[in-house]
Amino acid sequence: MEIHLQPGRRHGFPAGGVAIITERQNPYMKEQNHRSTSRVLDIFELLAHSERGLTLTELAKEMDAPKSSIFPIIHTMEERQFVQCDAASSRYRIGYQSYLVGGMFRGDNPFYAFISSRMKEITDACMETTNLGMLVGPLATYIAVCESPNPVGYRAYVGIKFPAYCSGIGKALLINKSKEELRDLYPEGLESKTPNTITDFDQLYNQLQLAKLEGFAYEDAEAREEIYCVGVPLINKNEVVAALSVSVPKYRLTDEKIGIIRQQLQKAREQIQQYLEKFNITDGWSLVS
Repeated sequence: MEIHLQPGRRHGFPAGGVAIITERQNPYMKEQNHRSTSRVLDIFELLAHSERGLTLTELAKEMDAPKSSIFPIIHTMEERQFVQCDAASSRYRIGYQSYLVGGMFRGDNPFYAFISSRMKEITDACMETTNLGMLVGPLATYIAVCESPNPVGYRAYVGIKFPAYCSGIGKALLINKSKEELRDLYPEGLESKTPNTITDFDQLYNQLQLAKLEGFAYEDAEAREEIYCVGVPLINKNEVVAALSVSVPKYRLTDEKIGIIRQQLQKAREQIQQYLEKFNITDGWSLVS
């Protein structure tokens, strides 16, 4: 086991009295500490994707771990206010401290300020939810959301993940993929999420080629029933960096609204792509971090 020291530290000890030991250099740390770290992250991900929250029993079941192992971890997270527990239902949810940290992740990023203002313009024009997403493995992942002011409609949040092949934003992210790359992304095939989900690779590829030609990708209740989505890729140097989309409940969908959405997305795409090129942005995370 080696201890790596930062420049300026003397006599083999860091100035603060804490040595830096990496996981690679300490097998015991890999076996012991990382299990706890993984469980903390598992808890965050599970709670982030649960609208009602989860009980300790449900968390333990999802994580395939004993409650006695999960309880001290989530108890500490609750004390630090990264999660909160509803006294009546005993369900855990994401706590306000997590939101504060998430806000700091964006910080004063000028890219995020620019993108979010474009997203707000789209939402103001069509009164529907606008999403910014990137491809993380096979999943389209929301990294920014501007919600519709309508009290009834599609509700989205940062961190939502779903297979890219069955969503408007996801298809926009996939437009440059070959058939072979699509099969590599989804080796177990295209699982049906709704009756409208495309499950044939040839049909998906042909739809992506059409989206690439037209500049717009569409979802017709393929990932979520009763939701229609229009997406556009954000490209720099022929690479898809991220994508924008607008999600609309089908009962509010009209030809006029689709026209407004297309117009606003096209306008925003042109502005954002100029920004990407000017600052040489090739990574979606750079837009929000």
